[in-house]
Amino acid sequence: MPSRCDQSRSRPSCCTEPSCGCGTCPRSERRLRASRFGAPGPTGHRSAQREGGCDNTAVRRIAVLFVVLIVVAGCTPAENPDRAELLARLAQEGQLSQEEIARVFEQVDQALQHKTIRVVRGATSTALGDAERSVVLGMLGDRAGVFDEGLRSGGGRRARVFNAPGLSNNPEIEATRRLFVDVETLLPLRFEFAYAFPSPDDYALDLMVN
Repeated sequence: MPSRCDQSRSRPSCCTEPSCGCGTCPRSERRLRASRFGAPGPTGHRSAQREGGCDNTAVRRIAVLFVVLIVVAGCTPAENPDRAELLARLAQEGQLSQEEIARVFEQVDQALQHKTIRVVRGATSTALGDAERSVVLGMLGDRAGVFDEGLRSGGGRRARVFNAPGLSNNPEIEATRRLFVDVETLLPLRFEFAYAFPSPDDYALDLMVN
């Protein structure tokens, strides 16, 4: 039978519990049993905590993204049904009625509020002066004699052309104003002034709104 000294020598230095006499450390046995049955050790717990933290972070990010999308959707103004209907009508063939012209001009006037109209000449542009503005946009307020000439295309844009009487310097010769309105943005694209007969006083302005 082994002596007490032999038993002491057979125990590992890490063991602080009485030996069963078989020379195996009880702490080591517990770890071995735990590993066999899949119980996580200290390292496993830390790994699980890290994975759980990553999952929670991903869930929080997804939740924040959904909140942002909801807020953006709520802040986006809904399309005005009347405006949408008017835009669809502008893109169609057929002359506009006086009532439709009035609706278009009201929308154009609203679109130009607090906007600057510039005249484009090649690579340069200049702001439209007050005197020119009254001539170019005068028909928006004074609609006497205004009628729709139909659709025109050019430069990849489609415009509705509105015709109105112009102020002639010769009472025997009529003058005409034409305002080209973009059918998608309802912004003026071009203005033309011309006499019934070719004249050096005829002119055209390409417009840009910003």
